[in-house]
Amino acid sequence: MNQSNKPKGWFWIISIIAIIWNIFGVLAYIGSVTLSSEQLEAMSEAERNIRETTPSWATSAFALATFLGLLGSILLLLRKAIAEKVFILSFVAILVQFYYALIVVDSISIHGTAALIMPLIVILFGFALIIISRKCVAKGWLN
Repeated sequence: MNQSNKPKGWFWIISIIAIIWNIFGVLAYIGSVTLSSEQLEAMSEAERNIRETTPSWATSAFALATFLGLLGSILLLLRKAIAEKVFILSFVAILVQFYYALIVVDSISIHGTAALIMPLIVILFGFALIIISRKCVAKGWLN
């Protein structure tokens, strides 16, 4: 490997941050599908109704968004160009997931405008990972 194809220090930092971020996403997904009856009972009726009636396509989108995001991050750290494609698939799943949460369910009416904060952060982070991986491919850092 010549010096021009050697990733800069920020590449490794972003790769590790992306892995940590996506581990939290996977944990959030696992937590959402393994709620105990006590946890469900502690929710408001509106929140409980959302959890109990979420269609499988929305739950699947959440799973794909998080697990593909983690896979893409690992592939980025391993310097694999396919990371970009995996991030794109994860991003599509993110959009589907938040379409359900924000449009179909209208979580803003239940939780207020604060319900927009995390979706916006996730969307921006997902988009940023696509752009970063694309730039890394162009620089020859990923193969």
